[in-house]
Amino acid sequence: RVPGSLELVRVVFVVGLTAFGVAILQIVRTVVARRGWLSREEVDEGVGLVQLYPGAMMVDLVAYIGYRTNRIRGTLSATAAFITPSLVMVLGLSWLYWTYGTQPGVADLVLGLDAIVVGVIANVTLDFAAQHAKGRVQAALGLGAFAVGVAGAYLLWAVLGALIVGALALGGQESEAAAAVVREESALSWRRLGLSAVPLLVVAGGVATAIVVGGSLAVLAADMAKIGTLAFGNGATIL
Repeated sequence: RVPGSLELVRVVFVVGLTAFGVAILQIVRTVVARRGWLSREEVDEGVGLVQLYPGAMMVDLVAYIGYRTNRIRGTLSATAAFITPSLVMVLGLSWLYWTYGTQPGVADLVLGLDAIVVGVIANVTLDFAAQHAKGRVQAALGLGAFAVGVAGAYLLWAVLGALIVGALALGGQESEAAAAVVREESALSWRRLGLSAVPLLVVAGGVATAIVVGGSLAVLAADMAKIGTLAFGNGATIL
C-alpha cells in the first residue's frame, strides 16, 4: 500500500518526535510493516543497504522508505519530517544546558540518560541477533564485528570484511525482495544522476558559505562535512 504524502509525513514526524536512539530502527521497521507500506523483508534489505551509506543510518533508512513509497518527494518530505523534531529539541536542550548546566542535579540527570541508552542498545542488539544470526556465517560476522569494535579498530574495515565474507559464503542466497529492488532501480537516467547531485550541492554550498564567513564557523562546518561524508553507521559511530 502506497501511503499519501500527509500520512507519510505525519507518521515519520511522530517517530522522530517520540523515539530515541537505536530504538528508532525497531519502531520504524514495525510501523512500516504494520501499515503495509513495505514488507519486513524489504525494510530489512533497506537496513542492510543504508549501513553502506555515509551519515546517520536512521536518517538514511527514513529516506530509503520515503523513496520506496513516494520517490523523490517522499524522500525529501520524510527526511525533513524525521529531522525537524530532533533539530528543535537539540537546539532547545542545548540552550537549557548552556544556561543551567552548572546547577545541582543536571549532571546526575545526564548520567541517568546514559544508563537508559545502554539498556536500549542491549535490547536492540538481542532483537537483531534473534532475527539475523540464524546461521553460523551470520553469527560469525556479528561476533567478528563486535570484536573489531571492542578492539577499537576502524569500523569501516568490519563493514568491508563483512561484505567480502558475505559475498563468498552467502552470495547465492539473494532474496526475492532484493532482486525486485535491483530490477526496479536498474534503469539509470540523467534525471536520477542530477537529483543525486542535489545533496552534494547543498553540502558544498553550506561549506562555501562557512568559509566565506570564516572563523570558528568555517572550522566547524569543515569538520562536520567531513564526518557526514565519511562516517558510516549509527549515531554512536559518528559521535
